[in-house]
Amino acid sequence: MEVMRHYPEYKESGIEWIAEIPAHWESKKLGHVSTIFKGGTPKRNVDRYFQGDLPWARPIDITALQGAMYIQDTEIHITEEALNNSAAKRLPQGTVLLTSRATIGETAITTVPMATNQGFANFVCNEQLFNVYLAYYLQAIKELLISLGSGSTYLEVTKGTLVGVRIPLPPLSEQTQIANFLDHKTEQIDNLIAIENQKIELLKEYRQSLISEAVTGKIDVRNEP
Repeated sequence: MEVMRHYPEYKESGIEWIAEIPAHWESKKLGHVSTIFKGGTPKRNVDRYFQGDLPWARPIDITALQGAMYIQDTEIHITEEALNNSAAKRLPQGTVLLTSRATIGETAITTVPMATNQGFANFVCNEQLFNVYLAYYLQAIKELLISLGSGSTYLEVTKGTLVGVRIPLPPLSEQTQIANFLDHKTEQIDNLIAIENQKIELLKEYRQSLISEAVTGKIDVRNEP
């Protein structure tokens, strides 16, 4: 593991689980640096609502990304009429999607305009907040978000709760540097994981082949330890 440098000076963050942040950073509520939109589901019995061109995300579309940062399409698409007759909203490119119901804490950034169902909280960042930095922060606090969920049938972290969650806020240029650093490092780590997973799969195949050859008489193991 490489040794990372620390900032020269720190201060109290006002965020319990973080404690201190660099002295030149701020701490703000998510509701002060972004606008949060919930999604909605058009009436399922109106077939024409689901014959449009606008991608409509469900949590399964995010989990299918398997950790990828960006989402550009979904399994289901809806029409403008569906938008006008439901709580679903057209979200701009660059919106940060957060699964907020049942499956809590999965994130993705839209690369095209998109809508979602009600299983999301969707963040449109203002000029103080870089969307990729926000996405990484939401990943970092996934366990916290789950702990903030409530509900008897399934857990949900509400918009009212999310607007009050605090985020450590570096200057915008530094947010970009942090996001670029994490893009680079996480890609390296993901590549290493892929290589190790490939090795594991090869070992599993070898194990199965060895068993098959031994029990079918393809190899003589009588003098093996």
